[in-house]
Amino acid sequence: MRVRVASAGTGKTTSLVGRYLELIGEGVPLRRVAGVTFTRDVADELRQRVVGGLREVVDTGSYLGGVYVAAPGTAPRFAWAHREAGGALLTTIHGFMIAGVRLSAPLLGYDPAFGLLPEWEAQALFDEELNSLALVASRPEEPLHRAAVVGGQTAFSLAASLFRLRSLSQALRFGTSELDTAVKDIFEAAYRSYLARLGAVAMAPGEVERAALRLLETPTARERLARRYPRVLVDE
Repeated sequence: MRVRVASAGTGKTTSLVGRYLELIGEGVPLRRVAGVTFTRDVADELRQRVVGGLREVVDTGSYLGGVYVAAPGTAPRFAWAHREAGGALLTTIHGFMIAGVRLSAPLLGYDPAFGLLPEWEAQALFDEELNSLALVASRPEEPLHRAAVVGGQTAFSLAASLFRLRSLSQALRFGTSELDTAVKDIFEAAYRSYLARLGAVAMAPGEVERAALRLLETPTARERLARRYPRVLVDE
């Protein structure tokens, strides 16, 4: 791992583009390099900078007058990389997670062509499940009736808040008080219904993050990702 720390405007992105060119000059295909940053706008800018750098090396043999100079005989590598630049992975952190999950989607229980929904819509769907559970749990014969009575509206509100924080922890742990137990039972029941509603064909950002954590715990999926993208360049 290489880490470069510098303040804004000192050339970190230029250095990153130079590293792209170094890897391509060494024979690493552009499709095997993942470029990761924090926002879509910055990812788009990075793509433009990489494409521009490749074009410059193809045309002149160097980048920015000497930041990078191509070795003799490597011109075809840069020409090929320039042609395939449109399909290169230069994306956000979530985009990189999505790419990794798609690579091993069946192994993780998802359709490789799963769709994406915004977090606000996911929250709305979860709230619908909570409202349905509240109606069902009002009947004494229902399993969640005691949790609804003990926790009341507070338990349902806490479950909704917990959904918004679901990807911050790999595993959710609850206390042993009656309210904690009520929140646990209500949240888990609503979350199961929410996941069943999405099936294997849709994911929200929170589920993408949780799936990415599972990917890291699954040796086959983790190794597949490392083989697909042996080089990962991150621009913060």
